[in-house]
Amino acid sequence: MMMTKMSYLKCMVCGVEIRPLDLGHYDPTEFEQQMWEGGTVDKLYMPYGSRFDGNVYVFAMCDDCIETKHKEGVIRLKSQG
Repeated sequence: MMMTKMSYLKCMVCGVEIRPLDLGHYDPTEFEQQMWEGGTVDKLYMPYGSRFDGNVYVFAMCDDCIETKHKEGVIRLKSQG
């Protein structure tokens, strides 16, 4: 299923709506390039070895859940050096 227009996505953890700040400057199919209010949207490419090998998913996560999951050690910040 190809999504072509998105008014908002929901956080995959808590379900809060994450809305784009400005759809006018970006290709509406390139979610990860857009600016999002209160969170992030990105693509998840499933690698070889996964049951979902070759699939590409679009997911959203709000800032509050990113902060919580980072503090819990579920996700980590990539080192900058």
